[in-house]
Amino acid sequence: MLGKRLIKFGSSELKSLIVAKHLMTDHNVEVVDRRKRFSFDDSFNFHGKSFDCGYHAIDIGRSEVYNDILLSLDIDWVKSPSTRSLVFNSKKYKRGYDFKELGEDFSREVKNKFSSEFSTKLERVYGSEFVSYALENISQSYTQNCIWKEKRLSDKVVLTNIYPWFFPLTSEDVDGGLNDIRPHFHNHMVEENMVMYPKVGSFQSITEFLRGSLRNNMSRPSDGDYRFAELDDNGIMSVEPNTLHILPIDYFDIAARFNLEFLDYVDTSFYLVSVVFGNAISFDTHEILVGDKEYYIDRVSSPDTLSSRPDITSLQFECEGFSDINEEELLNNIRKFTDNFITNAQWVDCDVKRVKIKRFNVEGIDRKIQKVINFVESKNPQVVVLNRHVNFENLSNGVENLINKITEKVK
Repeated sequence: MLGKRLIKFGSSELKSLIVAKHLMTDHNVEVVDRRKRFSFDDSFNFHGKSFDCGYHAIDIGRSEVYNDILLSLDIDWVKSPSTRSLVFNSKKYKRGYDFKELGEDFSREVKNKFSSEFSTKLERVYGSEFVSYALENISQSYTQNCIWKEKRLSDKVVLTNIYPWFFPLTSEDVDGGLNDIRPHFHNHMVEENMVMYPKVGSFQSITEFLRGSLRNNMSRPSDGDYRFAELDDNGIMSVEPNTLHILPIDYFDIAARFNLEFLDYVDTSFYLVSVVFGNAISFDTHEILVGDKEYYIDRVSSPDTLSSRPDITSLQFECEGFSDINEEELLNNIRKFTDNFITNAQWVDCDVKRVKIKRFNVEGIDRKIQKVINFVESKNPQVVVLNRHVNFENLSNGVENLINKITEKVK
């Protein structure tokens, strides 16, 4: 495509590969092969089995653009209805369970305990006891929600990803739409959401296929270390002419150097524990969300269920804490969970990965991030920021937003 402006991606992370693949038909595209040392989009092998770095079902209904790109790839997909179980109050439930299943544990009586409009609405529908339990127990089993609670943010924020997921299904709130902060794709209580996953391999099969498709568009520097864009003391980058550069930036460095609002965060320890069993286990759901303070666990999943394998012989546990967790204590805690909720789970071996992640105070975060992006892109008209979000963003939303921004620039 001689004469066309070059679109050059400064990293080969999955988002770059997907967007480059989408644009390469009509544009001159180059991807610099710089990879992150650890990415939640990666996968790995352990005991001859594929594991993802976390749960990676692809929500078919979330982004049409993202779905169309993936479906255009020569990958055999398994599609299935999204299924989710819940653990809290030392019991296990299916998502969308009936209030009757709570038995006598929670009364539906309204005791007028809350003053905010949001909490009062929840209280009228679900009763004072369950709303209190959701705020003080379910939400507080998640590190991110604990941070929001400590920052004295509203109940709306504190119950993000707790309501309506952990709440029972009721005709008074079928859509789970009482919380209008950061509405989530899976909030609707009765809507059947479909997911897809590569039939062979793991989530990283997508990366491997894309790298093969883009091999003639990849440039390999002498070192492949992941790098953020470099700005001089005036905020200017040294970039190639007639090229649109898609570059990752370091928000914290830029905010500090150029007196922009700083992003308030806490470093936490995230653990990914992959367990192989000596027998097939009963695991009839794509994932279990664990909202129980008795366990370090936040989520349980397995690529085996997503790829519809007949025998489930491994599980992956996502755990998080404000500080490092003793490994023996962590594994004993997971064993306790499997003893209680996974039938006849005979452990063979386990792999433990730990990584530090940032959990943010979300108050004003979108405005602060946009300020940094506007600063970078106004100073550098030939640059589009690749990582346009610092909180954990669903890849489908990130891909669509990035495509829209690049398209605006190359019109």
